[in-house]
Amino acid sequence: MVNLWKKCILTHIEFMFSTVSMVDTTDNINQIIGSNSPEACRMYLTKLEKRGNPQTDTNLLLKLKDSYSRVFSRLPLGMYSNSESYAKMLVRYAELKGIDDPDDARDNFIVARSNCKSFAFVHIAHAQFEVARGQVKKGTSILQKALQVNAKPTELIETAMQKLKAGNYQFLPAEDRESLPGPTTKMNLFQSVTSALDNTLASDPTAVIFGEDVAFGGVFRCTVGLRDKYGKDRVFNTPLCEQGIVGFGIGAAVAGATAIAEIQFADYIYPAFDQIVNEAAKYRYRSGNLFDCGNLTIRAPWGCVGHGSLYHSQSPEAFFAHCPGIKVVIPRGPVQCKGLLLSCIADQNPCIFFEPKILYRAAVEQVPTEAYTIPLSQAEVIQEGSDVTLVAWGTQIHVLMEVANMAQEKLGVSCELIDLQTILPWDTETVCKSVAKTGRLLISHEAPITGGFAAEISSTVQEECFLNLEAPIARVCGYDTPFPHIFEPFYIPDKWKCFDAIKKLISY
Repeated sequence: MVNLWKKCILTHIEFMFSTVSMVDTTDNINQIIGSNSPEACRMYLTKLEKRGNPQTDTNLLLKLKDSYSRVFSRLPLGMYSNSESYAKMLVRYAELKGIDDPDDARDNFIVARSNCKSFAFVHIAHAQFEVARGQVKKGTSILQKALQVNAKPTELIETAMQKLKAGNYQFLPAEDRESLPGPTTKMNLFQSVTSALDNTLASDPTAVIFGEDVAFGGVFRCTVGLRDKYGKDRVFNTPLCEQGIVGFGIGAAVAGATAIAEIQFADYIYPAFDQIVNEAAKYRYRSGNLFDCGNLTIRAPWGCVGHGSLYHSQSPEAFFAHCPGIKVVIPRGPVQCKGLLLSCIADQNPCIFFEPKILYRAAVEQVPTEAYTIPLSQAEVIQEGSDVTLVAWGTQIHVLMEVANMAQEKLGVSCELIDLQTILPWDTETVCKSVAKTGRLLISHEAPITGGFAAEISSTVQEECFLNLEAPIARVCGYDTPFPHIFEPFYIPDKWKCFDAIKKLISY
């Protein structure tokens, strides 16, 4: 009889959803919650979320959070801890919280795991949440505890553990912060972008920010709150036209504005290729320095993210490294991100600033609240060593940090790690000086190996340091294929591929 009653309720809910407007009717929402059926409530919330994207639609995100709160207040946790639908609602609520409040999300995940601990997916979701923020050890601990409490199915947890062990990197914040200016506050990478843009808008009345969806914060929340603070004339949306975005930016910069354009994903920068390469990069040269668009900075989320597939994972820096007249910069963490972005904005040449999107929330450091700059075209030696030089940029730096530790512990090999930071023009002096010392070089990046920027570095080092080399230069990069989806773990140049390359360098 109970099952028949539940079936009737669900059938009634489905009928109500057959009319889209019913989803927003308060009486129907109350009726759904009043059914005391977690299955019906979850069906409603799932249908509501399909109305848009809570990552970018702030109003939808608020509505979803409010609806979840109302469900949980009416359906107390103690009565439904064995309900799979209830557990899934708790997990989704925590994930939604994580969009703009990771600490609150973490608290909600802990509540879900404590009260619905028999469901494996609850523990896996929390572990994935922590790993996505660079907390690999914490994620591993969560899965180990899930096995201890006998969460089911066990196979899912064991598979998640295996994937975690094969994980690509763990964000390792730098410890030396004595040289940073002024007071600092805890920021992740996207918040450091916001802080840099905030500093610029506050100090430069000509600065404008524009792009797809930037007015309400952007897909990755990098411009959140800036329109409200500085006005719709300085932070505004554009049509979905990358060529137009960059073309507008060139015109604004030529007219004297500090133009900061956002391309929503680096994968979609190609429609703007002509404007960047044939116009922005050559504007000063073609006019004999009478005019320039040096005040143009183009931001774009860049690199793999774990699930981006073909059109949300690419690393196109090598395309632009072949183009004199622009600068290309990629940071590895929040401190570098803010300092390098402010340097790009201040530089009198058009700059492309690629931001590793997998680090937007995973990378967290103490970052100065006031404006500061980090010199462009100057690589940073993160770790000194004597046996092998490792060169990378962006996310791959953190892979090589772990590889350097593995090489020291397992092989007794001392690695010197260099963050290139600026791809064009790059710091040949620092790299060649290091290779002259170590005699061995490994370069790693996510982009395909053929024609990747590692080839340019390799060629230059071969010319400058030929007599110092003890082994052929090694490149560990992505494959010459489109970026895959389910095969991403096999595609990326992970720590095991890099570690194997070091062993070959040493034994050559």
